[in-house]
Amino acid sequence: MNTLVPVRPEIVSPEQQSATTAPAEEPADLDTELNRLDAALATLDELSARQREFPRHIAEIDIKLKKLEGEDLSTLEALESRQAQQGKLANMKLLADSQAKKTQAAIGSQQEAAIKLGERIAALLEQRWWSNYTTRAEEIRLEFDRLFYRSGLEQSLQDAYVPITLLQWMRPPSFNVSRFLPPDTKIAKCRQLREAAAKLREFESMSFAQIAERVDEIDRKARERLRTGTGN
Repeated sequence: MNTLVPVRPEIVSPEQQSATTAPAEEPADLDTELNRLDAALATLDELSARQREFPRHIAEIDIKLKKLEGEDLSTLEALESRQAQQGKLANMKLLADSQAKKTQAAIGSQQEAAIKLGERIAALLEQRWWSNYTTRAEEIRLEFDRLFYRSGLEQSLQDAYVPITLLQWMRPPSFNVSRFLPPDTKIAKCRQLREAAAKLREFESMSFAQIAERVDEIDRKARERLRTGTGN
């Protein structure tokens, strides 16, 4: 009897386990979504850079205020001048504090928008990854049936087949297990999505020989890291 051991549950998402057919082809708007994510992350970076400037600006105001307080004044005009400067600096500090709070709120909103985009893109990439996986698994089954005449293929052998091995290393970042992670961690995952998309596209154009060569290269580098103890 010709049977193929099913894909192990631990390498398949819950949505995939419940699906009766392979996911549909990647929607044509993935590039648009990636561009939107790039723009959202760029805006987030601009807001974050602006937010980092406020502590320095406020500290400079405090230094100026302290310097004014330490002045030894001998005339009424000098005292009035100092009070005017202190008032101006105090207002500048209040304005900086207000802008810092508004910028922090904008950062939170921008993070939320970027993460929502990232979650959608990750779902599209997971569908593409799964489509590649099922296609390669079927190729393996047909090839082993041809070579060994309906012998079936153990899952351990299927997982050792180099296209599957490389795909495991190319799996896109998942947000399904990240619901309770801090926003910064999720944003870091968002920044990995374009590279993940590029790797999957590259994989789809690679021949078996190219895939095998890439797997050998990754193994060689891993062994070298272990030998040298670099860990990089």
